[in-house]
Amino acid sequence: MATNRIHCELEAAKPEQALADILSDTMSPKVRNRVKIGATLDPDLIAAVDRYVAEHPGTDRSSVIDEAVLLWYARDQDRRVEEQYSGEMSAIEQEELAAWRRIQAAAAARIFGDRELD
Repeated sequence: MATNRIHCELEAAKPEQALADILSDTMSPKVRNRVKIGATLDPDLIAAVDRYVAEHPGTDRSSVIDEAVLLWYARDQDRRVEEQYSGEMSAIEQEELAAWRRIQAAAAARIFGDRELD
């Protein structure tokens, strides 16, 4: 469905796809099928958004909200990557790491021989 295109792109985005690519795709003139939503926000935030829009011709509330949601999405992806790599390693992951370290040590021994490394 065209109306869910942006949402689907964000959900299906591959980690190697830069947020800038997603942003440029969603902000391009060719993407005009958008999903209208309703949200309850703090009046002070809406006032700040409205001031920004008034000071920046060519912007509107939707573009500010788009940017805010994209920034949230990027921060959430960063948090998920951090969680993935900061947790305890499973037994399998520990075995894989030990195997890679043995491979690395063997390669270093072949390259550098018995020389001491600084």
